[in-house]
Amino acid sequence: YELAELYCRRQLAQKDLPSAKRAMLNIELSITLAEKALGAPPSERDELWQQAQQPLASFLEQVGQSPWALEVRLQEALNLLARGELARQEAELTQAGPEALAEARQYLRQAIRRLEELLPAVEQMRRQSAPGSSRPVRPPEDFPPAAHWEAMAETVRYQLARAYRNQAQTYPAQSADRADGLLQAMKLLDWIGQLPAEHPLVGKARVDQVECLRLLGRLEEARQRLAHLGD
Repeated sequence: YELAELYCRRQLAQKDLPSAKRAMLNIELSITLAEKALGAPPSERDELWQQAQQPLASFLEQVGQSPWALEVRLQEALNLLARGELARQEAELTQAGPEALAEARQYLRQAIRRLEELLPAVEQMRRQSAPGSSRPVRPPEDFPPAAHWEAMAETVRYQLARAYRNQAQTYPAQSADRADGLLQAMKLLDWIGQLPAEHPLVGKARVDQVECLRLLGRLEEARQRLAHLGD
């Protein structure tokens, strides 16, 4: 972690970095600190989570109008999702009670809100970068092609489904809130499942669908889907 952090900070100290390079370095620095937080003792996590968001906030403050800011905003949401997922898992394992689950739900709600806000912005960039669109004249490195935004939109949908599923698991079994969250996750996962079979998200989405069905109590349907995962 220390070497990765040092590398990113040294690179970011360079002047006149292209916005794409600066965005990716800030994202990698944030990922490094977030992974460090995931493995740290509880007493050290808050500071590390804050550190993980700092390079992202710094980029958005300096060059927030860059198209690459959307990638940075995605990482902000993923950090919140990872923090909420960890808090939810620990609350379940330790049977910490409703207060711990409420804390996890807080981070997951923030992640969901950011992902929901991000998706239409990414779709707009995809349309603007499509052939024949009247996009602003910018250097290629400052305006990625439509394929980039299409892949990012798929990632946002998958991560949103993951966030919905985690949020649902913070509610009691058989509750309406749990069922609603799982059904929202299933809708997104069904959409991802329609992508070509070789798409890297399809296998993950199918596994997550089985998990959602299990949590919904639809065990026979979960068994059937599980049996056909390799098809």
